[in-house]
Amino acid sequence: MGQRANLVVVENGDWKLYYDHWCANRLDIELFWGPTLAKQYIEQRPPIEDRDEWLDEVWGEGSAVVDYDRRLVLWFGGVDILYDIPQRRVLLELMQYQWPDWEIRWADGGVAEIGAYVGVDTEIFYSIEEPEPDNAIRILTERPEDNCMLLTVRHNSVTGAAQVFGCAESLKLGTDSLKSILEIPTSSSLAWEGDMPTAGLHIDIEKKAIEYWFARPVAAIEERIQRKWPGWSTRWLKDNYEEHLLTADVDIELPWLDQRQIRADIIDYLRTNVCHVASNPVRELAIARDDTPIWKKILIWMKLTKPEDIQINPWTDEARGSVGEKVDKFDILDKLERTSFVNE
Repeated sequence: MGQRANLVVVENGDWKLYYDHWCANRLDIELFWGPTLAKQYIEQRPPIEDRDEWLDEVWGEGSAVVDYDRRLVLWFGGVDILYDIPQRRVLLELMQYQWPDWEIRWADGGVAEIGAYVGVDTEIFYSIEEPEPDNAIRILTERPEDNCMLLTVRHNSVTGAAQVFGCAESLKLGTDSLKSILEIPTSSSLAWEGDMPTAGLHIDIEKKAIEYWFARPVAAIEERIQRKWPGWSTRWLKDNYEEHLLTADVDIELPWLDQRQIRADIIDYLRTNVCHVASNPVRELAIARDDTPIWKKILIWMKLTKPEDIQINPWTDEARGSVGEKVDKFDILDKLERTSFVNE
C-alpha cells in the first residue's frame, strides 16, 4: 500500500536522497509550482542517511531530482500523465512558466535514470523477473480496450499496421515471439480506436530492425531488449510516437487532440488538487475505539498471524503535505488560463 517515491536535491556540488511513501502520484502537482516550493516540499522530511537505500524499478512509482546547481529538474510520476503522452507534454509546457531558465526533463528511464543522474550504479534498480508468456503481443477480443500498442510490420516490402495488446514486457520475450507477431493481421491503413496508444513497435523483417516506444517510464529497456533480440538492430524512441509514424509511413489515423481542451483540463485538475494534507492511510485505518487497524483484525481473524507479530512499517510515516499558499497557486493558474500559446 502506497505510492512510493525517491526524491533528490542537488546543491553546492552534493546531493541528498529523500523518501516519501505516498507522493508518487502527486509529483505532477507538487513539483508544478517552481523550484522554491519544490525544495520546501522535499525538505519537509529529513534525508535518508544511507544513500544506497533506493527503491527499485518495481517499487519506485515516481521520482525526481532537482538540481539547483545546473537548474535542472528530472522527474516522473503522477497518474494519468504516466500513460498519456499528449497530456504530459502540455503539463510540462505549463510547468515551464513556474520554472523560468530551468530545464525540465521527463525521466523516460524511470527511477534508474534518476539514480544515474547522481552517479548511482543503475544495476541496483533492476528487477530480475522474467517476462510472462501472458504478455505476448496479440489482439485481445475479450478486452479490446487493452489493445493499447501500435504495431507496424514491414515484410516483403509491404508495411501493415494493427492495434494490439503489448507492453515493455512483451518485447522482452524477444525473437521467440516473432512467429506469433507475424501471424497478427495487419492493414495498409488503420483508424485507431479509443484513447491514444501507450506503446508502439515497428518491426522491419528484411533489415532485422525494431523501433519501440512507451508512454510509461521503463528502466534499462535498451540493454534488456538488445539481449533478447540478438543479431537485430534495436532502437528505443522513448515516448516519441511521431518518429514511429514517420518510420512506418503508412496511413495511421490517431485520435484528434484539442490542445486547448487538454490545457484547460490540466489547469482544472491542478486547481482541484492544489492542497494536500500529509497523512498515513495505514494508521488511519485504525478503529478509534481500540486503535486496532482493520487489516490487522482481518489477518488475526483469518489466523494468518498473531496479534503481537504485526507492526506498522515505519516507512509509511514518510509523508509530505502541500506547501505554499493556496491563493498564490490559484493566481498562477488564473494567469495560465489567460496566456496565449503558440500551438493553439
